[in-house]
Amino acid sequence: MTNPGKSIRVVEGTIYLWAAKGFYLLSGYIIHVFLGRFLGLGDYGVFGTILATASIFDLVVNTGVPQAVSRYLGIRESDVRAVFKTGLRCQLTICTVLSLAFLVCAKLLAGWVLNDHSLTPYFRLLAISFIPVGLLRLYTSALLGVHEYFKASVLYSVESFFRLCLVVILVLMGWRVFGAIWGYVLAAVLPLVWAHWSYDFKETESKRTIGARTLLAFSLPLIIFAGLSSLFLNVGTLMVKGLLRADRAVGLYVAASVLANAPYHLFGSIRGVLMPALSYADGGESVELIKKYIGKGLRVMVFF
Repeated sequence: MTNPGKSIRVVEGTIYLWAAKGFYLLSGYIIHVFLGRFLGLGDYGVFGTILATASIFDLVVNTGVPQAVSRYLGIRESDVRAVFKTGLRCQLTICTVLSLAFLVCAKLLAGWVLNDHSLTPYFRLLAISFIPVGLLRLYTSALLGVHEYFKASVLYSVESFFRLCLVVILVLMGWRVFGAIWGYVLAAVLPLVWAHWSYDFKETESKRTIGARTLLAFSLPLIIFAGLSSLFLNVGTLMVKGLLRADRAVGLYVAASVLANAPYHLFGSIRGVLMPALSYADGGESVELIKKYIGKGLRVMVFF
């Protein structure tokens, strides 16, 4: 049952996440400006194509199992360790399968879909990122599920900071597009190691477990929706590349879309706060709490 004396800090959590997302967008904008000027429009277009593809898969691994874990942690606070362990197994399996499939299909995607076989090694490098990115998203969502909004925001910000530093350093070292992609890959690995050692979801007195089928049943509709939404956001870049076959044109399109997609990423933070809060209220069948949290979320959106 829901503890009536406990209140989820929806507004405070949203502000924390917006601050982290704001830093994420700012650091990303700096990266794009730097790469556009340093690499030139052609290579920047190549990077944009890889990034658009990565964004599709990143949103899928970010939305499915991680949000299911966040939801069930909001309901079953006494089963934190059990929910997290089951989510970890599911997420690791999905990300591993996705990574192997992408490695196998990299040449087909580059040549048949985008008409550019030179993208194959970039796609194969990108496949390595699916596992660390997916596991990092799981840790972040788990922290949101137990209402540790500040810690989740710190994790987001640390990843953004490492990504900015690594991309700039590796590109300046002469690795160019490969350096930029490696920067994105390693930026997820370092915070993941830190999260593993810093955030321990300890055993509780409860011995209940949660089945993988339960998490996957909740995740599947989210994965489908996230995949279609992300495809809608990024298909323009892939179409420009596949139809025009001009990296300079892709570079111009990516530069414009970076600013256009900023509101989508910023307001998505509210979902991360509301999901566990509403699950917590729903688990205790508290209609008043549900109304309260939705009202707070709407007021924050209208205010900003």
